[in-house]
Amino acid sequence: MDKSFERTYSINVARLKPGAHEDSFLLDSDFFSHFAGSLIEKGNVRANLDLIRYGTHLDVTFRFEGHIWLPCDRCGEEYSHAIRQQERIIYAFDEEMKFEGYEVMFVDRMEPALSIVQELYDFLTISVPLRRVPAREVHICNPEILALLGLDPEGNELVREKKEDEIDPRWEKLKKLKDQQE
Repeated sequence: MDKSFERTYSINVARLKPGAHEDSFLLDSDFFSHFAGSLIEKGNVRANLDLIRYGTHLDVTFRFEGHIWLPCDRCGEEYSHAIRQQERIIYAFDEEMKFEGYEVMFVDRMEPALSIVQELYDFLTISVPLRRVPAREVHICNPEILALLGLDPEGNELVREKKEDEIDPRWEKLKKLKDQQE
């Protein structure tokens, strides 16, 4: 990852005085293009950071709001997935500090800037649902693709009436192979 990209998404710790601060970052398609093999390729997410600087640590609350575009698992077309989440990390300058129950990362007190690129990316990546089939209010799958998959417009499997003497064509081909071997 190039240094100018990392500087864009970093917190200037050296300039932070003790107390509360705010910062924000726009995470768009350019941001996601820096990650090879990313689940997210396009997005428009605002990351607002609430920072509290103490002498021994930096307490950061990440608030994400926006949209990312994901491929529908059913039809393959992109849809807009809403993001609204909050995460918290404590960046400790002293490894002797004990913070129980929080995500803690130890950082060098002498570093003037703290790169948060990976944290921003990771928090958005864990927000991607395992099954990406959006509600009909969000995305309607192409009916032609659904028909090819044997699904109705609602995404439910079509029930075919089976004639009693009808044999599944896959079993019929297997039966022919078996008969040829005998």
